[in-house]
Amino acid sequence: MKNSIRIVSLLLSLLMFTSAFVSCKKEDGGADTGTNNVSAGTQADVDLLADLPTGSYGGYEFRIMTTSHNWAITDMTGGIGTDQFSQATYERNVYVSEKLGIKITQEEGSGGDLDNLIRIQVQAGTDEDYDVFWHALSRVHTLSQEGCMYDLTAVDEINLSKPWWYSEFNDAVHISQKRYALVGSINSVYYAAINLCAFNKSFLEQVDKDIDLFEVYTSGKWTWETMYQLMTKASQDVDGDGERKAADDKFGLAIHSNNLQNFLLSANELITEKDKDGLPVYVGPDEGYINTWEYVVDKISDPNLACIPGITNGYSEYSSKGGSYLTAFNGNRALFLLQGAGSFAKNRDSGVDYGLIGFPKPDESSEYYSPIYYGLSAMCIPSVTKDIHRTGTIVENLCAYSYGTVDKAYIESVLYYKYAKDGTSVECIEKAFACGNVDIAWVCSWAKIGGTIQSAFQKRNKDVVSLFKGEEDKIKSAIEKMIIFSGR
Repeated sequence: MKNSIRIVSLLLSLLMFTSAFVSCKKEDGGADTGTNNVSAGTQADVDLLADLPTGSYGGYEFRIMTTSHNWAITDMTGGIGTDQFSQATYERNVYVSEKLGIKITQEEGSGGDLDNLIRIQVQAGTDEDYDVFWHALSRVHTLSQEGCMYDLTAVDEINLSKPWWYSEFNDAVHISQKRYALVGSINSVYYAAINLCAFNKSFLEQVDKDIDLFEVYTSGKWTWETMYQLMTKASQDVDGDGERKAADDKFGLAIHSNNLQNFLLSANELITEKDKDGLPVYVGPDEGYINTWEYVVDKISDPNLACIPGITNGYSEYSSKGGSYLTAFNGNRALFLLQGAGSFAKNRDSGVDYGLIGFPKPDESSEYYSPIYYGLSAMCIPSVTKDIHRTGTIVENLCAYSYGTVDKAYIESVLYYKYAKDGTSVECIEKAFACGNVDIAWVCSWAKIGGTIQSAFQKRNKDVVSLFKGEEDKIKSAIEKMIIFSGR
């Protein structure tokens, strides 16, 4: 049995302002619509904040460089009188700035440009450009091996035992005791990266008026085969020309080709497992992995049933005229839409009445796993930082005063009330958030395997055994290199 990399969300603890994971259900589906005060909370929260590091930095400008994501909110500064999330972010910054005597500023970069910015700063040996970076996890591990990142476990002021640092996720995406990037309450991207399933309610009524997908999901019966059968019923050759075309017909599913690989995560099928020392070992595709792969190729990505870039007939022409898998769903021509939670911002004004549930699972006896996008951004500190104690103090305070305030505001006002459209969806989102899953091989980009898998699914290549046989030596070499680098 492969090791499960399962991330237990702190969602409900955030919503209830407590320090423990309490329950899997939010009874009323409602939310506090007021702004969040950073000093609010129960006595347990006050005690958690009692030992925060402190200092006085004489108006120091704390410079943040974030990564641009078109599927997530990356703003770290906020604003007055705007939405709940921005207001909470602004109030957090004011509080921490006054407490520590700093000024917080932000710039935004992307991809390879950000790689170069980090390298240039490190090569110059100066920390005068940026104090912290938020960078894609899939890039951080490469940069850390180049000596660009500070080992955050060596920063005394950062307390990784605190609940505002998402320890299970951070442990899952590293292979040693060292931590070169951290995910926590300080940044909202984590929740936006968890994949969900939307269904068009009126379309579902036409396909099967008796099924209640909320009940199917919460009862543990939401399986691939259930989805496939509904996809088959929903698909329709609207114009009667004898073939399914992206611009004209109805489909059971709308999904980007890059998201097909998430079915592997929903089945907890990984290509590595941890040994007794906690180090990754390449095991390759086993029977479960192969079966999952073939199911996705044969059924989920069937161009007669799904609207998928690079797979569905006529998609190129459709997209050249402004169409996409998203517009197919928004135009009431697709029953299901699978994507990251943050991406539903593109659907909220569509007029489509949709519900949100988690990813389906292989069969009823399996557990639910919600795929987490491996390219989400995490916080890292450049290795050339001169005053690591100042940086650590500021970061720890920002993350601590985000816990139960900024993250709560994001989950409620951004995800719940902008993306989900009913209280039942909120309960299902909570359930989905509590079972996240990620593959460290994709996070670390060993032999760029994530891209190889994406490409193979887009080509509907069923020969997964040969595919991995061709990549095996490169993957093993990349793992060994990281193990040596980690000092284990």
